[in-house]
Amino acid sequence: MFIRKEFKLQTIAGKNFIFLRKEDAMDMTRILSFNKSSVWLWKQLEGKNFTEEEAFDLLNDHYEGDSELMRGNLKWWIKSLLDEGIIEK
Repeated sequence: MFIRKEFKLQTIAGKNFIFLRKEDAMDMTRILSFNKSSVWLWKQLEGKNFTEEEAFDLLNDHYEGDSELMRGNLKWWIKSLLDEGIIEK
């Protein structure tokens, strides 16, 4: 999988958002808000090909907590980004 390069992470007023960048403008009709762990994971994966297992290993090595809950949250995150066309297989 990979994050499509047209999508950019932006911080506005202390909040993190993902925007679709078109030519020299942002598509403001498709905006996603990201929490701290989503931002961290995005930064680790941006510009790279990755598997779900590689993304999980990154999270599991960086954050403490219930591994199964973390895996479930990651599956939801990836599915959401795939559904929105932000990540491609």
